[in-house]
Amino acid sequence: MNMINKKQIFVPGQEGSYITYTVQEFNQCLLRLLECPVCLEWMEPPMSQCRRGHLVCSRCRARLTACPVCRISFSSVRNRAMEGVAELLHYPCRHGCGRGPRLRRREAHEANCAARRYACFAPDCADRPLLPLKDLYTHMRYKHPSMLKIGKRQRFSVKTSSEAHEMWLVCADGELFQLRVDVDTRTCGLLVHVTYVGPKCNAANFAYQVTVEGRHERKIVYSRETHSDLENTSLAISRQDCFYLGFKQAHNFIRVENHSPVERFIDFCIEVMCLNTPENEESSN
Repeated sequence: MNMINKKQIFVPGQEGSYITYTVQEFNQCLLRLLECPVCLEWMEPPMSQCRRGHLVCSRCRARLTACPVCRISFSSVRNRAMEGVAELLHYPCRHGCGRGPRLRRREAHEANCAARRYACFAPDCADRPLLPLKDLYTHMRYKHPSMLKIGKRQRFSVKTSSEAHEMWLVCADGELFQLRVDVDTRTCGLLVHVTYVGPKCNAANFAYQVTVEGRHERKIVYSRETHSDLENTSLAISRQDCFYLGFKQAHNFIRVENHSPVERFIDFCIEVMCLNTPENEESSN
């Protein structure tokens, strides 16, 4: 039987001796048992196994026809014992912050970890290493100043007859947001998507509002919580889970210049708002 105290674990060895591990070392030993032999990532429930007991992660199991270790077919029975062990272990944060959350809290911790790094979305930085959040603004300011906007309120005018896919980094109230504006001639519409750049839990503290003004005091106002940068932006846009205005419905909001059917524009304003202002907290109380 293993003996455990607050700092050490004694595992029986040969001839009545004991092997001494710190709790952290013992945790690492068990984690090595949970490394998938294919992708080398730590396995999480559900855990598949072959008929000889070799484990693979569920992601790799979906594309395998036989065990990568012994080439025997897979069993339909999950390894519940190792799944239980996985629930008890502490997994090192992949961002290198030094903390080790348990499996159930790992995803939430890594989504909100202060050590998480972020990609520059400029096309010429596609191969650049990820940046700490505090360095992202400085990088955009000096490397891509045309893609940086300052202030929580921004005005735009887009041409409806030309395809456009633009992105900017917006700095507002000390926070960073990624703003994407698409003019899609295929779907004949305007899409606006605002993402909070930072810990996922903070995305719900902000909202973006899109206001389109037209003739005769007409106005369209759309408001939504900011998206998290961990969400799939393309999926949100394809589902129109953001501001969308079809050009057929926007007839009274299109500005025509020089009486030309080609020179047609939509003017709109985007504002980023903090939802946890002192005024809102006092009113809720």
